[in-house]
Amino acid sequence: MTNALRHGVKIAQRTSRVNLGASAGVDRYLCSSVHVSSGFADYVLNELVEPSVRATSPACGIDLVALARHATSSSARVMRLRLYLTGAMAVSTLGLLAAAVTGLAELLLLFLTCGGCGIFLAVFFDRLSLYRVLAAMVSPQVPMRDLAPALPAHIEARLEALNKSNVVIFEGGDAFIAWGRRLRDGWQMNIDATRAATDTNGKARTVIPFTPVDLHKAVTLAVRGAGVPDVEVHNRLFVEGHSVGVVPGLLPDPLDRPASSVPAKSVRLGIERPRPDVRTYLCVEKTSWGGELAVNLNLRAAMVSGDLFIECHAYVLLPLRAELTTVDHMPTGGAEIALRALRDAFGALRQLRRVVKDERRESAVARKRRRALADDRRAIRKNRPFGRGAGLSIRAAAAADERIFLFAYTDEEMYLNALQRRILGAIETFLDQHGIDTADFHQKLTNIINNHSYAIGAVNAQNAQVGNNNQMSGPPTQQPPPPPWSSTP
Repeated sequence: MTNALRHGVKIAQRTSRVNLGASAGVDRYLCSSVHVSSGFADYVLNELVEPSVRATSPACGIDLVALARHATSSSARVMRLRLYLTGAMAVSTLGLLAAAVTGLAELLLLFLTCGGCGIFLAVFFDRLSLYRVLAAMVSPQVPMRDLAPALPAHIEARLEALNKSNVVIFEGGDAFIAWGRRLRDGWQMNIDATRAATDTNGKARTVIPFTPVDLHKAVTLAVRGAGVPDVEVHNRLFVEGHSVGVVPGLLPDPLDRPASSVPAKSVRLGIERPRPDVRTYLCVEKTSWGGELAVNLNLRAAMVSGDLFIECHAYVLLPLRAELTTVDHMPTGGAEIALRALRDAFGALRQLRRVVKDERRESAVARKRRRALADDRRAIRKNRPFGRGAGLSIRAAAAADERIFLFAYTDEEMYLNALQRRILGAIETFLDQHGIDTADFHQKLTNIINNHSYAIGAVNAQNAQVGNNNQMSGPPTQQPPPPPWSSTP
């Protein structure tokens, strides 16, 4: 069985074990992964908890409060282990010094035995604590945030606000990168909004004036009323990272993170009077597979001299990377947990080397982070041009880079087509209700359907036939980039 097929089978197995409502499944995997991987935990803390002057990436459906709680709890457990191991090593070192001074081999043996037992017990109780935490996540009966201690109120309030954010501060050319991979080429259409339709008698109807705000509202109501489960529809203001200062209230403290929400007036202004660097999109998000598959459509309408301009961009968050799903293979029973912890304790020296390596890496990352924050604040104080945009979201960074499992791929297409059909139907109904000739709309709609190309990305299969005569064009497939938490400074 190939790695790709094995990964696909794992997706099917783990999806069947979780509650498929909203993002319960993906929250479970991400929260458990911060306990297994100290690198991932440090990455999450840097993105969500540590001081910064840059925006935090959008939540993209995951519970950021729960994730930050578990990352903090994992970091505290690792710090305790390091403290105990340091004490045990200090005892062994003291034994070496005492033996060297007194020349008593028995004293050396005593201290080495005490130090070795200390290392063994430190690793054993650490792993016992870890496996008990993970066991509670295998089949959770309570929300993830209830399985970890709460954080300071001001941190949780900021993260809670991100779960309901109506503004996205982005860096670089792709404003929607937080929502994963581009699903297919975006489409645009221009419609003459002054051309009147005709009634059944061939007479011109009265054109009812409207604004792009009216069209956004009509599409919102149509999609919400379509009966598609787990769909979120709301307007979001997208702001380029260097332009945060032009939006009132978005930067309450210049030396801190930007706000995660703005007044509704600012969001509406981004529809009525968009700027090259500040504009509002209607975001339609469909979540399935317990949060492991999320299709996102971003729609914007604008009026230019009587012409209605409409654009739409589609993105997808794919199922999680395989290394973030190890909780499915963790022990659950008391005896099994004890035996696994005992086995790890007998490999205490290997655990000790890993702890030392992780501590060096995290110390280097912390130094780099402090220097970067000091440089950013210095640039702000000197009024230098400074971008505050967020990059890849945690959810997008955690997503796999390939569409492997057939059911996920077909569901992705199904939801995209269902949402797009309702959006286009809502636009057509809106134009007809306002007495506008829809001939232009139908022509553009035909072109959109006929000219769409798919950006499938990497495809894994044992026997694949693509294109005419099995010929496949395009650049060679590249290996997916490593996750951001795996890089070392």
